Amino acid sequence: MQLIFVVESNAKSRTDWMYIRSLMEFFYPSRNYMYQLSKIFAGSKSLLTSQDKKISKYKKNQPYDSYVLICADYDRDDDSLNNKIEEYCSNKNYKLIWMVPNIENVFWVNDLERLQKIKKKKI
Repeated sequence: MQLIFVVESNAKSRTDWMYIRSLMEFFYPSRNYMYQLSKIFAGSKSLLTSQDKKISKYKKNQPYDSYVLICADYDRDDDSLNNKIEEYCSNKNYKLIWMVPNIENVFWVNDLERLQKIKKKKI
């Protein structure tokens, strides 16, 4: 089985992928399971729905079943884009994973932006 994760971050920062890969390896060590993790860096939330060529390439190169998981921050102030992503995933039969409000908050519990603001005030 291949799990193809499409994430918002770009290939240079790789932050979203680091969180997801660490989580998968912690709960499902690849040495104990027969799966492959693949990643696609969309570069931004607005580009998540334009990765069809990359997804097709990953699917064609694997002899086993592939599942696509779209990982997106849930921006409450952008209902139009959120709806577009939901519709895209539904039409393509992809799984959608909302990170509410963002991936850092999901994995670190505390909002990193808030912590950074506190640090700046102390300086």
